[in-house]
Amino acid sequence: MNLNKLIIIGNGFDLAHGLKTSYKDFLNWYMSKAYHEFCSKYHYSDFLIEITNKYASGSSVFEEKAKTFEEVINLIKSNYNYTINYKSIFFQRILDLFNENNWVDIERYYFRLLKSHFSDNNPGDKKSRVIN
Repeated sequence: MNLNKLIIIGNGFDLAHGLKTSYKDFLNWYMSKAYHEFCSKYHYSDFLIEITNKYASGSSVFEEKAKTFEEVINLIKSNYNYTINYKSIFFQRILDLFNENNWVDIERYYFRLLKSHFSDNNPGDKKSRVIN
């Protein structure tokens, strides 16, 4: 299977000019978009996450309030009918690191995973799956 990966590395020019292009801005946009689609269709799935509702229908009173990834995660966790499944361990860890520290050096984290993966003698072990 041939998968293409996109790695984004910036120099800060965009952020210095007030553009909402930080990793956190991306995570807020992505998770908010996923949650709003989930609220309208009662299910959301892509290659990073899946959000499900125990029941096939119903609406969310929280739909308009979720603007950040932290809010989305908290809203899903607060409703026992909703479940979020992370399909990418790397993506889940990035969200966790942002949630814990309000910032994460994604490039450094990714580099450490790559370095760990390629320095390992057994490329088929669990370290190769962390980058999913």
